[in-house]
Amino acid sequence: MDLTGLLEVAVRAAKAAGKIQREWLGREKRVEFKGEINLVTEVDRRCEGKIIEIIRGRSLDIYGQEILTTNGKIHNEMMKVLQKG
Repeated sequence: MDLTGLLEVAVRAAKAAGKIQREWLGREKRVEFKGEINLVTEVDRRCEGKIIEIIRGRSLDIYGQEILTTNGKIHNEMMKVLQKG
């Protein structure tokens, strides 16, 4: 995938996450700690999930600083988006 294609995926993912944020604007949200002082909301997790879904839907791998593993634990990695193959 060329840079224009990657940009299109990024814009689509950002717009989808923005839509989720607008839907939750003004609503009560569950807040959790992801560290001693770092907070994360259910909206953050929903946005992250949508972004991952869109990126992986284009056959791209994604590695993130706060990508949830299959067992729900958070691991820390450098943020990278890599094309498969």
